[in-house]
Amino acid sequence: MGLKKFINNLRYLSRYNLKEMNNKINNPDYQNIYTTVNKMMDNYIYELPDSINAIDKPKIKNYDETIDELINTNASFCRFGDGELFLINNESIHFQHSDPKLAKRLLEILQSNDPSLLIGINYQYFYADLTNFLDYVKFIYRACNHHVRDVLIRCLLKEKQYYTAGITGVYMTFEEYDFESYYKKIQQIWQDKDITIICGERTFNNIDYNIFESAKSINYIYAPQKHAFDKYDSILKAALAAPNNHLFIIMLGPTAKVLTYDLMKNKRRALDLGHLYKDYDAYRKNVTRDKVGISKFFDVD
Repeated sequence: MGLKKFINNLRYLSRYNLKEMNNKINNPDYQNIYTTVNKMMDNYIYELPDSINAIDKPKIKNYDETIDELINTNASFCRFGDGELFLINNESIHFQHSDPKLAKRLLEILQSNDPSLLIGINYQYFYADLTNFLDYVKFIYRACNHHVRDVLIRCLLKEKQYYTAGITGVYMTFEEYDFESYYKKIQQIWQDKDITIICGERTFNNIDYNIFESAKSINYIYAPQKHAFDKYDSILKAALAAPNNHLFIIMLGPTAKVLTYDLMKNKRRALDLGHLYKDYDAYRKNVTRDKVGISKFFDVD
């Protein structure tokens, strides 16, 4: 297959958005759609011209390098995934409606050059070796990457060093991985520290294995499960009332980025760690990582 046919196939696939494909995927006629798409895409790397390597890409530290930075420095950490990028683009997501003020704050944070703040973006948006990815996750990346990458290209600072946002979801991403060693390493970030966790009211309801139990002590602050930014002022007030020597760990969707940034500006260290608690729990429970299991994992708690 030549490059022209490759481009025509991509145009054909682009007529069908991810939601439509996801709705049809349980139909027997569509049962293997993501497997078929993945096989087709895996082959394209052998057909692209050498000039493709000349694409200018942002500098993104890999998984281990990102965790090393979080262990060895006192920097705060914000992660930008597809949800934040949709909101910056004034599109709603299922647990946070679009808000011009939130979009402005998210863009401000994404473009921050403060040395005390590490910005995480998904490594696979630009370095797309998906060889070891779970089949359905690989499909999702391929269906969505072009949209979120377009937003990032407009927003990222050319010479800035970025970090990997995906450190919070290795079990629900990779087919093969030394998961046990990975979780032991990431726990060093809060090992023997006093921490304050800020999360939704039901976040830990179904969690049997709490990855944060290695902390010296845990204080919880609860916030709305959905549309948390609507209550942002009261959430920030509660966070600032917590001991300022605590390490703040925030799991609150897009609102977590704004809260992390504002806590950092108020001399607290805050880490936006998203789905890490669920990822570790799923690993310990040996949750099945097929389409149904992965879709359920990313549902709102």
